Amino acid sequence: MPDLGDLRSRIDRIDRELIRLLAERAEVVAAIGERKRVEGESALDPARERELFERLAGEERGQFPLAGLQAIFREVVSASRAIQGDFRIGYLGQPGGFAHQAATRRFGKSSSYEPLAAAQQLLERIESERLEYGVFALEGDPEDPAFDAFDLFLTAEARIVAEFVDRAGYQALGHAAAPKRLYAHPAALSLCQRWRASLPSGTEIEPVAGSGEAGRRAALDPEALCIAPPIVAETVHLPVFDAAAEDAPRRPRRFLVLGAGESKPSGRDKTALLLSLENRPGRLLEVLRCLASHDVNVGWIESRTHRWRPGEHLFLLELSGHRLEEPLRAALDEIRPATLLHRILGSFPAADPVP
Repeated sequence: MPDLGDLRSRIDRIDRELIRLLAERAEVVAAIGERKRVEGESALDPARERELFERLAGEERGQFPLAGLQAIFREVVSASRAIQGDFRIGYLGQPGGFAHQAATRRFGKSSSYEPLAAAQQLLERIESERLEYGVFALEGDPEDPAFDAFDLFLTAEARIVAEFVDRAGYQALGHAAAPKRLYAHPAALSLCQRWRASLPSGTEIEPVAGSGEAGRRAALDPEALCIAPPIVAETVHLPVFDAAAEDAPRRPRRFLVLGAGESKPSGRDKTALLLSLENRPGRLLEVLRCLASHDVNVGWIESRTHRWRPGEHLFLLELSGHRLEEPLRAALDEIRPATLLHRILGSFPAADPVP
């Protein structure tokens, strides 16, 4: 059996080689960043990053877990972006919520983050260049409001440039083996009813304004637990009591990324389209039939009242394909005459769920 000291020396040599390779990688990243600046390209390349993580899944990694390898490379990618420029990221929601978690997982710890309460603030900060990117939930909850003011996109220059899918749900966090108190946002309590029912009888429930606050209070209370997303465990250094406290612990949560540029075709893309239609029977059906005739799938459709034109509705559609490529390009041209308003909010690479 090898000597323990020899094995540790071998680990040290491997670590030094990893550092050398990371430094070499950083030099290449800096050169790419300079080339992007000269050519006016964004440092964010969602298609390239998706390709990297897909490739990781097929690499020989021995006993090293895929989730750990992906987490390492998320930070490598984040640090690489920091070499190319300081990323300032805004998110629609509260600190410690799922939008905060999604932004951090998407852009890594090398970026800086700002919570925002309103969709208009998010757009204004991006367009004034106080933020490079903004993250918001496609389907919101009380902690992470959805971007429901579609009419703000009518005059905005920002575009949807990426999407992100996160499957890390609410966890039970804290030091107490037999908790006397539980801190949680009401939304977290409603989504963790099965786990909550398993608590000792007499456990005091303390509703709080957000998961970040729940984590901070639990960190100061050795007799308490909290329910919060995993990012709270990281930020306030709480141990995980139960990693699957949510009733549907692997429920996917989708987030969209706003930016000033536009993503190039990647071969597997989606396009967000905002429409206003004449208010008469069958008008929306005509548009959907036209899209279907071009073999364009509608993955998402939602309507909102136009705040500036009472009685008129805006429809947000998520379509398969990139606006610059067929068959979507031809379909968009064909439906344009049937719409009162027709605005493409962005084409972006389709994301794969993270583990």
